[in-house]
Parts: sequence; C-alpha cells; structure tokens
Amino acid sequence: DDPVARTAAAVGVFSKAQPVRAFGMLGPLTGVFPHAAVVRFHLGLLLLWTGERKKAAAQLRLAVADGPQTIYAKEARVLLTSLGKNGTG
Repeated sequence: DDPVARTAAAVGVFSKAQPVRAFGMLGPLTGVFPHAAVVRFHLGLLLLWTGERKKAAAQLRLAVADGPQTIYAKEARVLLTSLGKNGTG
C-alpha cells in the first residue's frame, strides 16, 4: 500500500523501446492513489521520455496540485517551466 514503492517498481521496468509495461503498472496507480504526487510526477516524467509533452504537462500539474510542498511538486514545477505555458516546450 505504499505509493512510492509501487511507483518505483513501475518506473524500474520502463524502457523507451517497450514503455507499455511501465505504463501498464503506473497508470492504474492513479486510481489506487488518486492524490499521490509521486505517482503523477513519475507518470509525467515517463510521458516526457516518450515524447508525450502535453500529457506529461497535465500529469505534472496534477503532481503540483496533489502535493504542493513535496519534492515531486518542486521538480514538476521545474519541468513545467522548461515545457512552457502550453506544455510543448
């Protein structure tokens, strides 16, 4: 029942060549832990790595909203700033 551990497990199986496995593990965690900034941040990060900038920006904004004082929100803000206003960089 630990969102950090489960998120780490999902991110650990990520590969750009076959991202489906990681997304298949991480995506459902948004329902299990709907307000966990760690899940939203890492989902946004993986989406960035696969080139899905707009979807990534949406997840990063949720990470900020779900845990504004967390390290995940801090890092999400940095990424959002680099992506620009519309999330396309």
